[in-house]
Amino acid sequence: MNLKEMKKGIFYITYALILFFLLYNIRTVMGAGHSLISILFPFILGAAIAFVLSLPMGFFERKLTVLDKKEPYKKWKRPLGLVLTVLIFLAVLSVVILLIIPAIRDTAEKIMYTVPPFLTGLVRRMKELNIPAEELEQWLNDTAINWSAIGGKIFTFLKTWSSGIFVSTYGVVSSVVGVIADVVIAVIFAIYILFSKENLYRQFKMMVYAFVPEKAADKLFSVGKLTHKTFASFFAGQCVEACILGGMFVVCMAVCGIPYAVLIGVLIAVTSLIPIFGAFIGCAVGVLLIVMVDPMKALVFLILFLVIQQVEGNLIYPKVVGGSIGLPGIWVLVAVSVGGSLAGVIGMILFIPLFSVGYALLRDKTKDILKRSSVSKDKYQ
Repeated sequence: MNLKEMKKGIFYITYALILFFLLYNIRTVMGAGHSLISILFPFILGAAIAFVLSLPMGFFERKLTVLDKKEPYKKWKRPLGLVLTVLIFLAVLSVVILLIIPAIRDTAEKIMYTVPPFLTGLVRRMKELNIPAEELEQWLNDTAINWSAIGGKIFTFLKTWSSGIFVSTYGVVSSVVGVIADVVIAVIFAIYILFSKENLYRQFKMMVYAFVPEKAADKLFSVGKLTHKTFASFFAGQCVEACILGGMFVVCMAVCGIPYAVLIGVLIAVTSLIPIFGAFIGCAVGVLLIVMVDPMKALVFLILFLVIQQVEGNLIYPKVVGGSIGLPGIWVLVAVSVGGSLAGVIGMILFIPLFSVGYALLRDKTKDILKRSSVSKDKYQ
C-alpha cells in the first residue's frame, strides 16, 4: 500500500468515526447547533437582508451608467443604489400599511356585525332543509355575544390587568430590547456587506485558495455562483409574480364588487410567496371572509380565483420566472414537502432553490460520467 492510498484510507476512517459520533450524539449536536444559530441569528438575518436588498440595488447600479462617465461620481453608484432601494422598500411598506390597517379595521367591524346574523340564518336554513341543528342553536344561545358591551369589558379587563403589569415589565422590556438590538445589528451588518461585498468576496477567495486545493476551490466557487444565480432568480421572480398576482386580484375583485378586495389581494400576494400551496391558503381565508357577507360573492370569488390561477400559471409565471429554477414539477413538490416538514414555511421557500442547485449538480455530474463511460447512448435514451 503506497502513501497516497494510506492517506485516503485514514481520511475515510476518520470521516466515518466523526459521522458515527455525530449521529450517536444527535440530540447534543442539535442542541449545540440551535444555541449557535441563536447566537449568530443577527448576522444570519443581516446576511439575508443584504442578499434580498442586493437584487434591486444591483439593478439600480446597472442603470446608473451615466455616473461612469466621470470618475469622481463613479463611487456614488453603490450608495445611490442602496438609498433608492431602501426608499422604494419603505414606500412599498408604507403603502401596504396604509391600505391594510384600515382594511383590517373595517373587516373586523363587519365581522362583528355579520357573524351572528350569518350563524342565525344558517340555523334557520338547516331547519328548513330538515338538517339537525339543535346542538348549533344551543351553542349559539349559550355563547350569545353582546357586541355593544365588548368595549366596556375590554376596558375593565385592561384596568384590572394594569395593576399587575409591573410584575412582568422587566421581562417584556428585556425581550423587546433584545429584538430591537438584533434587528439593529442585522441592519448594520447588512449595510456593511452591501458596501464592501467585493472586498469581502476577495478576502474569502484568498482564504479558500490558501487552505483548499486549487481544483476543490474552483469547484466550490463554481457551485457558489450557481447557488447565487438560482436563489437570486427564484426570489426576484417570486416577488414580482406575487405583486402581479395580488394586483390582479385587487382589480378584478373591485370590478366584480367583491368585498375585502384590498385585504384579500394583499393576503394572496403574501401567501403566494409560499410555492404551490400559498395562494390556496389566501383563497381559503378570502372565502371565509366573503361568505359571511354574501355567499354568492364568495362563489364568484372562488371562480375568479380559479380563472386567475390558470392565467397566472400558464401565462405570467412562465414569463416572469420561466425556467430560471430548472427544477421539474415533481421535484418542486418534493422540495416543498421536505422543506415544510423540516423548517415550516421558511423551509418551503428555501428548499426549492436548494433542490434546484442539487438537481443541476447531479444532472451535470451524471452527464459527465456517462460521457466518459463506454455505455452506449441507446441504453439510457
